[in-house]
Amino acid sequence: DKGPDYLSDHPSLKSRLELARQRAKELPANASQWRRPDIANDSEFRSIQARAMQVAAHTPTDESLKQVQKLQEDMARVQEELARERVEASAGGGVVRAVANGHGDLVEIAIDPSVVDPSDVAMLQDLVLAAAGEAIRKARDHAAERMKAVTGGLQLPGMPGLPGLPGMGA
Repeated sequence: DKGPDYLSDHPSLKSRLELARQRAKELPANASQWRRPDIANDSEFRSIQARAMQVAAHTPTDESLKQVQKLQEDMARVQEELARERVEASAGGGVVRAVANGHGDLVEIAIDPSVVDPSDVAMLQDLVLAAAGEAIRKARDHAAERMKAVTGGLQLPGMPGLPGLPGMGA
């Protein structure tokens, strides 16, 4: 018993199979090496083929995914450390002192009472701005150096602490 005859139940499949067998007999021996000129010369086909090769070349491996995961963990660790670190700057010979955390957020302003002159508030404001600006700049530079050490100098878009990115200046 050969089992059910599927082709007898589907005449269109039977005729297609017979046609394919007939055409296969007519092909030369090297026909499997032929290229279809209508596809091979098609620029859309070549474009798709080139894109497929690019995707294959950039498909992440297990090792590269592990490296990315480690990089993310290291960057998260550095971000936590930066939140605890302090950078200090002063103005007016030390009479105004500003402290920022490693993210560039001001966490402290100290003003020596001897510099407080109600008749010259503008000078005090200038000293506070100078000290605060310098503390923030130092914090940004420090964060950028810390992240550069983790990323090996890669400029990763959207990463706080890297110069030239939104929210981090330079």
